[in-house]
Amino acid sequence: MVRRNALPLRRRSLAFETLEARDVPSASLLIAEVFTNPSGSDSPYEYVKLVATRDINFATNPHSVVFASLGTATADGWVAGGTRTYGFNLTSGSVTAGTVFAVGGSSLAAPVPKLRTINTATTAGDRFGSASSNGVLGNGGTAADGVAVFNVNLNSVTATTTPIDAIFFGNAIGSAAVSNGGFRLPTNDRYNGGTLTSSSFFAATPGTDQILRATGTYSLTSNSFTTARS
Repeated sequence: MVRRNALPLRRRSLAFETLEARDVPSASLLIAEVFTNPSGSDSPYEYVKLVATRDINFATNPHSVVFASLGTATADGWVAGGTRTYGFNLTSGSVTAGTVFAVGGSSLAAPVPKLRTINTATTAGDRFGSASSNGVLGNGGTAADGVAVFNVNLNSVTATTTPIDAIFFGNAIGSAAVSNGGFRLPTNDRYNGGTLTSSSFFAATPGTDQILRATGTYSLTSNSFTTARS
């Protein structure tokens, strides 16, 4: 079995508190962990772990998640599809504030509820994204890869839709940034909106079987970060 002990890059996880916070727009879902590079074939084991900051009924308030696996990005950014981006539509189920859950491949091993899974090795993504046994979420490297969360149905996401949360990781941004649009960024603890550029924040490339785990603190009272994720 591919799923062996995954080692965290950070010892602490995203926490919640009720302190005064700097002004960051509210997000209903936040990225807490990313598992992108399992040993062996990456699909269908990759996943993102999300935290709900409020109660959400996905049947009436759909959300969506997009994985990016890049060689060279295009102006279509998160909706490029094909081998570049892969979508998950969250249109059923519900969560309460503080719930941690996972979205990703059908064999993901995170010990939390699994809200939406697809056999990414054999099945195309919701709306866009090609199946691949090599994985649909890139492993970072010279061209950063990333994950984005949207608070709308995936069918409504366009190249100019701004996600409510996103994170990129790699050794450099490289060809993930393009001059004519590209990946839209949220306004959160690490990004100030706009589009991905060569100077945008990116986390380190995770090693094989390592979890990219967000630290930091988010205030449920002010719906903003008191300590940025690292």
